[in-house]
Amino acid sequence: MTNLPDGFIPWSDIPDSGLLSPGMYQMRVVTLEDTVSSTNKRMFVLSASVDEPAEHSGMMIFENFVVGTEDDPKAQQSSTWKDQKNVGAKRFKQFKGAAQLPEESDPVKFCHGAQGAVFLAQASIFVEKGGDYEGTQRNRFNFFKVGSRPTGLDRGVGGAAKKAIMPAQASVAPPAAPPPTGAPSAPPPPQAPAAPSAGMLPCGNCKKEFPIAEFAAHVQACLAGAV
Repeated sequence: MTNLPDGFIPWSDIPDSGLLSPGMYQMRVVTLEDTVSSTNKRMFVLSASVDEPAEHSGMMIFENFVVGTEDDPKAQQSSTWKDQKNVGAKRFKQFKGAAQLPEESDPVKFCHGAQGAVFLAQASIFVEKGGDYEGTQRNRFNFFKVGSRPTGLDRGVGGAAKKAIMPAQASVAPPAAPPPTGAPSAPPPPQAPAAPSAGMLPCGNCKKEFPIAEFAAHVQACLAGAV
């Protein structure tokens, strides 16, 4: 932490927007609401906060899942939900699976039960090509289960390696060349300890670490207050 002179305004340190940098984030549901869009179509609005990576911890995202259509604004027909062109409905189901939420059909119970659920979101950035916000940069998210991918920022070509919470596999050193005939044999160099074969993941709820294989089950129990 750098202390600033009294009264100094560090303009260069202030973010230009609320966008998340491209990368994989662990997030936690703050609210999920069943509402309507500006065009009166049924829409679920997700707000979530970032747990990891640490440099973005506490940042909020807002994602809209528009499930209503022009022909069925309130999404009251089963055909609306089955429609392959209904991107909002498909992405809403992807989020449900990533957050490991139960298939509760009552929207009030489903939205209430989603609070505190933990999931992964892969953030990318795109530019709006039309409408009132044409030319504006926005985040787009894909959703995954916690533990299925490492969190970290995308550094791009030539950048630093992605910071990950999942451990890399131990590398195997090549065998040393034999000494020349007649030369005294040197003692073998000390071997570095091998990396652990099984990684640990931190739970964003209780802050304890668990093996990857047990992590998903723990998250569900932890969020339900069963541990």
